[in-house]
Amino acid sequence: MNTAENITTDRLDELVLVIAGLPKSDRTRAAIDDEMIDLAARFPKDSIDFARLKASLQGLGVKVADWVQLVRRRRSELFPELGKMGRQSVEQDDRPKIIINRSEEFEINEQASAAIAALPNVYQRFGALVRVVNAKRRRPGIAQEQVVPEIRSITQPLLRELFTRAACWCEAQQDRESGCSVLVRVHPPDWSVKAVHDWATWPKVNHLHHVSEVPVIFADGTVVSTPGYDRRTGILYSPYMNFPDVPEAPTQEDVKAAAEQILDAVCDFPFETEERRSAWLAALLTPIARWAFEGQNPLFVLDANQSGSGKGLLLKVISWIVLGREMDFLTPTHDEEEERKRITSKILKGEMMVLIDNIDKPFGSATLEGLLTTGVWSDRLLGSNNAPTLNAWITWYGSGNNVQFKREDTRRRSCVIRLMTNETRPEERNGFKYPNLQRHVLTHRAELFVAALTMLRGWILTGKRAAELPGWGGAWGSFDDWDQVVRGTVLYAGLADPIGAKATKDELGTANSGLQELVDGLEEACAQLDPKRKEVRASEVLDALVENDEWRRSERNVPVRFKKLREAISILLPTLQQGRLPNQNQLGSLFGRYRGKPIGPEGNEKRIMARTLNGNNVWRVDRGPFADVEREAIQEEDTHAPRGPHGCLRPDCDCRPCSLCRGCTALTPLQGGCTC
Repeated sequence: MNTAENITTDRLDELVLVIAGLPKSDRTRAAIDDEMIDLAARFPKDSIDFARLKASLQGLGVKVADWVQLVRRRRSELFPELGKMGRQSVEQDDRPKIIINRSEEFEINEQASAAIAALPNVYQRFGALVRVVNAKRRRPGIAQEQVVPEIRSITQPLLRELFTRAACWCEAQQDRESGCSVLVRVHPPDWSVKAVHDWATWPKVNHLHHVSEVPVIFADGTVVSTPGYDRRTGILYSPYMNFPDVPEAPTQEDVKAAAEQILDAVCDFPFETEERRSAWLAALLTPIARWAFEGQNPLFVLDANQSGSGKGLLLKVISWIVLGREMDFLTPTHDEEEERKRITSKILKGEMMVLIDNIDKPFGSATLEGLLTTGVWSDRLLGSNNAPTLNAWITWYGSGNNVQFKREDTRRRSCVIRLMTNETRPEERNGFKYPNLQRHVLTHRAELFVAALTMLRGWILTGKRAAELPGWGGAWGSFDDWDQVVRGTVLYAGLADPIGAKATKDELGTANSGLQELVDGLEEACAQLDPKRKEVRASEVLDALVENDEWRRSERNVPVRFKKLREAISILLPTLQQGRLPNQNQLGSLFGRYRGKPIGPEGNEKRIMARTLNGNNVWRVDRGPFADVEREAIQEEDTHAPRGPHGCLRPDCDCRPCSLCRGCTALTPLQGGCTC
């Protein structure tokens, strides 16, 4: 405090002592003396000295409300510029002004939306406001942190902070001292924060489709290699290393040389066939080419005949080249609700590649099949009732030993990159060309990645059709655009067609795992439970299984009944608790799922069939071949299908009538009568 302020404070203290010596009735009149008011007005209203003076007078019984009004009036007379300070501080702010009490609510919300649109790192994605966060990851034992860009939702508290960064929020208030109307800074109102946060779309906010740490190639062969947000594509290119330039017009020789450069890194891996080797290259090219083709791509499964063969390292090589780190992963689950939550989380985070690791049971689900086919995803977001439609641009990978598929549709959407080794302990091999493969790949990562871009650009710029290339193995259903871009690139490089790695029924990992046991087990049950007609209801099978389990609990020597059927149930109903039997509806649904499907080696197929009796399905197993006459299920009496003289579904059949089945159930006409 300077000398002038000291003098003022000392004089005020003297006046307070004088007032304290007066009778209480005279103290208020003495406090509003001109000298007292004039001295008090020289202190700012928010100063400690003014507050102390006010408290002292109030303690002496002075009516401070009247005293404060006089002080304010005198302060505005002595310092007229104080009434303008609030207005000037707002006007000097360069940010947009949002005046709350001068506009309608929707106008204020529109101003707020426009203001945050001008901020860096604010985007909209899948009907939500998002930002890109450089998440830091550190592996145990490694000092260096990995910086990974992740897409995170902007919550309401964060949006409120962004409102204050983007604009100066104020409202007009009347100054109590000067009586003038001034703009006063205020906090953004909650109603505006909530309303803008819940908008499904923000007109001026940029759309974010993808965050890439590497150059991006498009369907016309152009490559985005300038860091920053590309408004045309909605892709944010945020590299942490420099990449060489991609040749403008690569020749076929350039493409072949680039393929050799990439495949040289995996020259020591025991691919089962050349097609499997090409499939690995396609698995590497697919996430790099993700914006160069529409639609979806296969699931790439790294498979081996035994552990330690190197399938995990092959996946890491892909990750190191594309991401510079290991890809994110999931563990297999049979809980489809949990699976949906995991997939939604990966899509919202903007993951580029995801591995389903350690597949040790028959693999496949309707959820994954739909995602691989359409690429469109919808699920309720955690903590809300919103279920937006999401575009899934993730490339999916799987890994396991002797992978088996439990669903046909999962099998035909999978590209199996199989390793085959004759080593007893393949993990102990040595003599590799690159003993430290990780160091080699990461050291030459930029060159290897640009080699992949060179392959893709060289093929795309030819404008040719992949089906015209030598070695084309036919279309892969559901993946037409991927066929043209990725498979076309591999074939253009002079390599084998990756379609040769498509999972087939004849492979070890067969989609029919458990089906042979199911049809054989049902046939056994039919023969034992009804030797004459050889057909059973699901309830009869279930009763026999329950009865057998009860006997085995009381008598140790009772054999297990219908072992094959039990094995099939454990494989095809993985969500069933181990050791538990299905209920009648579950067992009937299991039979119905594969009704009419030929199962078994060609020429000796079997299939599950049914007929309706008293409103219930009666199941049986028919034996092939089925080429001449396809066996039909006996239908209800009200069917309009043409019938023979005895009600048989085959008009030309000469079988005798049967009171049990009311028709013929034979594959071919029998001279001896109905098979019943």
